[in-house]
Amino acid sequence: MLLPIASAYQTLENSQGTLDPLGMYSVSDRLALRLVPGLRERMTHPRFLTAIAVGNVICSEFEEETFAVDEVSEPWQIYEWIVVSAFVKHYGKEPNMLRGLPGREKTGRVLQDNLQLSNARYLKTASVFGFHGVYRTLCKNIRLMEGKHLGETGIRLIEVWEKEQDMEGFLLGKRDSNGGKFRYALQKAIDESLLKGEVNRTWTWNMIPTIAEKLIHSNAGPKELQLLFDIITRDKESGRTEIIHFLETSEGQEAIDTGSEKQFHEAFLLFSVHNKELIQAIQAYEAFARLLYNAFYQILQFMAESPNRKGSVIEFQHLDKVVAMADGVKPAFRHVCEKLEPFTEEAAQFYEQFNSLTNFQNVSELIELFIEHHFRIQKNKPPNGKASWLLEHSAGNYLLNTFQALNQSLRDEYVHQYRSNSLQSFLKDLKPTI
Repeated sequence: MLLPIASAYQTLENSQGTLDPLGMYSVSDRLALRLVPGLRERMTHPRFLTAIAVGNVICSEFEEETFAVDEVSEPWQIYEWIVVSAFVKHYGKEPNMLRGLPGREKTGRVLQDNLQLSNARYLKTASVFGFHGVYRTLCKNIRLMEGKHLGETGIRLIEVWEKEQDMEGFLLGKRDSNGGKFRYALQKAIDESLLKGEVNRTWTWNMIPTIAEKLIHSNAGPKELQLLFDIITRDKESGRTEIIHFLETSEGQEAIDTGSEKQFHEAFLLFSVHNKELIQAIQAYEAFARLLYNAFYQILQFMAESPNRKGSVIEFQHLDKVVAMADGVKPAFRHVCEKLEPFTEEAAQFYEQFNSLTNFQNVSELIELFIEHHFRIQKNKPPNGKASWLLEHSAGNYLLNTFQALNQSLRDEYVHQYRSNSLQSFLKDLKPTI
């Protein structure tokens, strides 16, 4: 038996990539952002918006293009290190207080080692996965920032924050006020940390409790919470606003408690006034995505259980999820095209990505198209492609090339998330009685 020869492509990265082997996420993400503008699934606490606004005021004293001695870290990044360090140090024995805090695990290890956060010791891509990166899209959407400076929304938020937190004088920089002392203590810490390339304060710094208590999500005052709520629900027709108001009802809470985004959308569809077409488009797309997902993972699971981790098109065509895909993919594709018609960008992207999967006459042809589709998706992933999860051994025969995600549940649920859980988390912070 001849073993497959690894191609140049397969050696480009020592990874198959853990996400999205069928290229389905990008359409779902576009639909999610259309439904819930600005929100990402990793968002959990709206008060990070306040922390970002506070940091913007503090860092406004530094000139643009200011970097630490590491030639990478900017003042806002060092501010983030200081805030995350304060949270972890002050609330480390209360894990619920740190839920949803980006970088908490790495920061905890740095604290254990009695070191300080730096570019090398923090998140690998902090500009994306730190709290500034996670909440950037929402900051832009609600106009918290105008370019690199606070917008009107941000200024209003700071004005409310400083009054409720006994930090008056912060925005105007009055040095003899509580707010001014707080502002300049952090500016000095950032300035000295720039020179060192890491947080230039010890873990016993007397400002740590103040920083943590003034910015942690659970300590927002009632007027700040109300303002954040008003800002986030300002656009009355957006799905973000409608979903939040739905979550305020007993029906909304019953729906979110099911743990099923599919069931939540079914209930929300009865409540929504402005977003019915979009929810129906999402439902159609997720039904299509589930057909592909179940067939793909059943093929992987079949191969994982087979001798030598092999499988063939002849064997795959008898798997029930593959049969279901063959029976349903053409009508499901047409249904998605119909429901996406009002959303032209998503419709064009969907058609271009998946139209090839409808050009088959029998199950065997579809399977070959399906596997070719997977190869193409993996090859085109940035920056240099990812190895395929299947390797062609000979015509119609394949070897399994991954141990990833083989225990996936092949159920009738959405494949993707649409921010309902993030909005529920936001609402719990903004209205703790929910």
